Amino acid sequence: MKAEARKGKVVGVNGNMVTVAFEDRVMQNEVAYVAVGDERLKSEVIRVRGKRAELQVFEDTIGIKIGDTVEFTNELLSVELGPGLLGQIFDGLQNPLPQLAQRHGFFLKRGAYLDPLDADAAWEFTPGVKAGDRVRAGDPLGTVPEKIFQHWIMVPFALHGELEVCEVAAKGNYTIKEVIAKLLNLNANHLLNYPLQSVSTGGVAKLMIPVDSLISLKSIKPDLAGIKNYRAHGDCRGFYPFTSQTMEAGSDFHARQFNPLIGIDEDPITGIAADALGCYVQKYGLTDKDQLVIEQGYILGKGGKMYVNLRGGVKVGGYAVTFGKRKIPVS
Repeated sequence: MKAEARKGKVVGVNGNMVTVAFEDRVMQNEVAYVAVGDERLKSEVIRVRGKRAELQVFEDTIGIKIGDTVEFTNELLSVELGPGLLGQIFDGLQNPLPQLAQRHGFFLKRGAYLDPLDADAAWEFTPGVKAGDRVRAGDPLGTVPEKIFQHWIMVPFALHGELEVCEVAAKGNYTIKEVIAKLLNLNANHLLNYPLQSVSTGGVAKLMIPVDSLISLKSIKPDLAGIKNYRAHGDCRGFYPFTSQTMEAGSDFHARQFNPLIGIDEDPITGIAADALGCYVQKYGLTDKDQLVIEQGYILGKGGKMYVNLRGGVKVGGYAVTFGKRKIPVS
């Protein structure tokens, strides 16, 4: 799922190279689209200098002019893999050429892009694991046949440690967009195309889970038993889904934290997780700021803000109110 697009303006054109001025942030190798009338021309960021990015356009650049809008997608240039690739014929942007010819004729149309895989085709999935089995990144969860080959459906490589299978789809026919396993009650289509990664700034790792919107974040109904199983055998100490959509103007990210193994189903404020989030979004180019405001706890009715400073290390601060007291005996 794509994040909200950021925009820039064309300030220079030289052959298939376009220079774009932007205000927010841009990643090296990020995919962008140059808008020319009704056409959107696919491009890649190949250099960033200050607040200007140089793009290589993968199309004829005739008609691009100063002031044209450019949309940055938050996605790196990549190919889509899965059942349905075998036997296909693609161009260099992974457009399936037979389908492209059916729609636009035998001459390639500028700005025309098709999904490389058929999202409506159903494939026979046979599970190779059951609920309760323990797996690690790269382990097979099941198989899908295609022609003479068997595709292995594997545990994502971005996950760490030993995991317990909480749910797996039964043998049957599924499309490539259907979910066959989950820990959070969140559809995979709501995740951004960034790694699910354990990040630690103080010896306590949090699993960063980037989601596409505030609506998706609010809709999460965590599988607390599944998170406990993951935590008991993994290297993270809490799940931390977040989005760049916020409740209040002036904030940068909104997050939630689930940590049921220590008795905290959902934590209203987690400073050490905010530290980790600051490092994560900086690493993957989701911000170019060195001071972030992170919201958390609003869904619990105990909203708070954490201020993360990324200059010369990581520091976190904020404001707190007392909503409970407890005496802790010390022997």
